[in-house]
Amino acid sequence: MRIGVQAAALGLAPSDPRHAETRGLLELLASSAEEVIFLVPAAAARHVPPGLQVQPVEMSGSGPRRLKFEVRDAAHLAAGLRADILYCLGASAPWRSSIPFVVEETGSELPDIDGDQRLASALRRAGAGAAAARLVPSDLPPRGLTGSVRRVPPAVATRFRAGPGEVPRLDPGRWGVAGDYVLAWPCSQRALSRLMAGWTWVDGSLGDSVSLLLLCASETLRAVAMRSASEMGLQESVRAIVLEDAADLPVVFRGARAFMGVEAGPIPQVFRWALAAGVPIVGETSTEAESITGDAAYLVAQGQTRALGAAALTVLVEDEVAQSLRPKGMERAKAYDFDNALRARMDVLRSVTAGRA
Repeated sequence: MRIGVQAAALGLAPSDPRHAETRGLLELLASSAEEVIFLVPAAAARHVPPGLQVQPVEMSGSGPRRLKFEVRDAAHLAAGLRADILYCLGASAPWRSSIPFVVEETGSELPDIDGDQRLASALRRAGAGAAAARLVPSDLPPRGLTGSVRRVPPAVATRFRAGPGEVPRLDPGRWGVAGDYVLAWPCSQRALSRLMAGWTWVDGSLGDSVSLLLLCASETLRAVAMRSASEMGLQESVRAIVLEDAADLPVVFRGARAFMGVEAGPIPQVFRWALAAGVPIVGETSTEAESITGDAAYLVAQGQTRALGAAALTVLVEDEVAQSLRPKGMERAKAYDFDNALRARMDVLRSVTAGRA
């Protein structure tokens, strides 16, 4: 079976969590015994792990040319490469295709990063009804999924998994974090505002003995974060960085004391990375967060920043709370096994190419 993989999201900046999620799915598909050709933006080819078969595509950023590739050109290119099937990473799907295609719907749409993308999102999803199968992670809420939907296990690379007694340390000269830190990944100004407001309660009790490390989705958001930290008197305990390489993520996650997430914040996969790394999660409750984390997170009501800060403080100062969350998270992360995740996806692809889906 020859598989063409539409991986346009790899063209997003490494600081965008969808980039890292796409890279992880590339690694998963590349571990199969099938012939896989990754269709990626030419400028993003350097982010593809070495040794993989890549077809660079000339396009730019997340604008109209990327959208055109997602809904039309990828299908034409995959057919021209004599692929048996097209695998679309992300909810985007071609309007028509001469070969069958499947869509991996990860729940990772972040319109706050791209700006007003309602029309673009509608166009990207227009072809989903024609997909031979729509793959949805099994730990996401059903939300009335019907028809061609196939539930598949989520996948998290083994590099995120915490080793026995292992606590990686970040390079202070590179990251600016010399001691303990709580990790957060704001993907919008609304998320950033809630995280910073919650952090004031931690800073007020612990000062700069623990840092808040913000993985910002853009340089613009990083500048806003640092300006807000200064205005709120948090500049000693807040660090904001923009990732240059998604390969750094496992160490960043495994070294954190806790992860803070808000409803307006990261994609679902970010919570799975934290669970696999054995990092206690505190955050705002949502259908997705509850479905993914179960009882392995300390969740508070949305918009209650004081409660969010109190939850983070509790996890940091009451070791028994952190120790109760950590093993629960790692137990849930056993469901992210790469072999099981790959097997489930390959079964769907084979059934589609054989005309059985």
